[in-house]
Amino acid sequence: MWVLSTDRAELHFFASPERVPGGYAILSHVWARRGEPEQTFQDLQRLKKRCARPWTCKTPRDLASAKIRRCCELAQRHGYGWVWIDTCCIDKSSSAELQEAINSMFRYYALAEVCYAYLEDVPTESAFVAHPHGGTAFNRSAWYGRGWTLQELIAPQFLIFLSQSWVPLGSKADLAEPIGEETGIPLPVLRGEEALDQFSIAQRMSWAAKRETTRMEDEAYCLMGLFDVNMPTIYGEGRKAFQRLQEEIMRRNPDTTLFAWGDICNFDEPVKSEQRRCTLFAQSPADFRGCGSRVEHRDNMERRGGKQSNEVGVAGNTTLSVTPRGVLATVRVMEARGFHFADLAWCDQDEGKLLLCIAPRPGSPEDAVPVFEVARHPILRLRSFTSESTQCRLLRMRAADVDPSAPTSHSRIQVYLAYGTGEVTQSAPSLPRLPMDTSLDAPFRVHKYALVDVWNSHQAVLKPPMDIIPQSTPESGYEHSPAAFSLIFSEIFGSVDVRLGLCARSGGNSRRVHWAHVRYTSSALLLDQETSTPDHDCRTDHICGWVGLEKTFCIVYGHQFTLRFTRCGLFPKRTMVLQTIQAVIEDTPMHLLQYTMINS
Repeated sequence: MWVLSTDRAELHFFASPERVPGGYAILSHVWARRGEPEQTFQDLQRLKKRCARPWTCKTPRDLASAKIRRCCELAQRHGYGWVWIDTCCIDKSSSAELQEAINSMFRYYALAEVCYAYLEDVPTESAFVAHPHGGTAFNRSAWYGRGWTLQELIAPQFLIFLSQSWVPLGSKADLAEPIGEETGIPLPVLRGEEALDQFSIAQRMSWAAKRETTRMEDEAYCLMGLFDVNMPTIYGEGRKAFQRLQEEIMRRNPDTTLFAWGDICNFDEPVKSEQRRCTLFAQSPADFRGCGSRVEHRDNMERRGGKQSNEVGVAGNTTLSVTPRGVLATVRVMEARGFHFADLAWCDQDEGKLLLCIAPRPGSPEDAVPVFEVARHPILRLRSFTSESTQCRLLRMRAADVDPSAPTSHSRIQVYLAYGTGEVTQSAPSLPRLPMDTSLDAPFRVHKYALVDVWNSHQAVLKPPMDIIPQSTPESGYEHSPAAFSLIFSEIFGSVDVRLGLCARSGGNSRRVHWAHVRYTSSALLLDQETSTPDHDCRTDHICGWVGLEKTFCIVYGHQFTLRFTRCGLFPKRTMVLQTIQAVIEDTPMHLLQYTMINS
């Protein structure tokens, strides 16, 4: 561990935080985004060499940035000989040292004698004056929105908030109420009255739901200390980091509220089909927003004198383990109203007991451990509802093999909870390959982001191509790619058909005139019924006649589609690029079902 001497701001190395003589102070702050850059480990080493010359009388502290200098001065006045600052006390040129520091960060802050939380955007005089847009300058500080400052707030026993002029505003315990109001962290945590393990995983995740990090991977790395886990840091893995964090948490902690993220609906109400949840693990801490009251239901057997309970939510010893097929779980699975539910022993302090809606994976062998996927439905809220109710049937497949001595009403079975599709979001969307996008002389190309925005914005499901119809022939000049294709957006009233093509009336391949239109049909099987050349209106559908190569089509029920094209850089006159599809859809979400090729 490298630390700075507060008198000279020179770097010194100690084997561990406990070896720092007299203890150390530590700084929590928001890194500079613009203006004066943060000084690094190498910068401080260069200053040390510069000040070692015989003709200079300055110390590295004199030449350091204002933030480092003021922090050293304050810590020295408070009697501390050493201070740790993340910007300059980590040699980031060494990947091993960076990884060690990230995995030890929570410990560094927990063992510090004092932590200074520097709020650069909070004036001293008006720190607690009501702000015109609500709150105060203190609880509106950017410091509360950063991912790394969460552990820097929770880990230290003694934390002092400093204004932009380095004036103490109060300690964490003194200001617990406004801090708790802003962060959602319970007051006993801020006051050091209760340990972190007294709060469920879902609750702790909810504290990070509104925070942001510059690097996507840091969404996971900044939370390792909160859950007492360690794992390798691999910058470049994107969202996979947060899934790895959840897997590590599951290996160390049996708390099943790790999966208790998502929306809630009443069991008595119809399940809303437009609400979707199709992955077991959350994509990011933001998925746990609103989960601050979700906890694991403790088994009440001892409290009730050993009497077995029939209440849903008392799941007993639920076990979980990571496998390539999914999470192998020993849980109670129930069937009711045509749906399956896993009882993972959840309850909400405000909403009551909760169940996870799951669905059997099609094609799973009956003689093997059954595989369930997280259904595209929210978590269900239960009120006065038990597993003995006539509405609910407890699944007993292979229950005797799992726990022969368990009572019938409390049998648990082994199942796989599949991770689900889209578990890890890649930085670039994985889209089906259109033949026209790989052909050199294609009449149209589709930008890779043109479609993903549509189905992401409107909760759509992308399926693989249902059928490819190569209607073109070598004689027609389109042997490498068809001249048009179709996209179908399905909804309960029918479908919207987006078609592109070349005008045959304008001279064919010798003079390419591109056209496009959007139309509505009440049949979702439009492409199966129409394989002939699509018709168009030359007066309105020729793209070259559109202003800015863009046009908005108004269709039924207030739906609007905007197509925006650009000319391809390789062949500006021969190839058009579908750059953007924008959909304004009222009331009813549309889903991208399939695309298929057609002739021009």
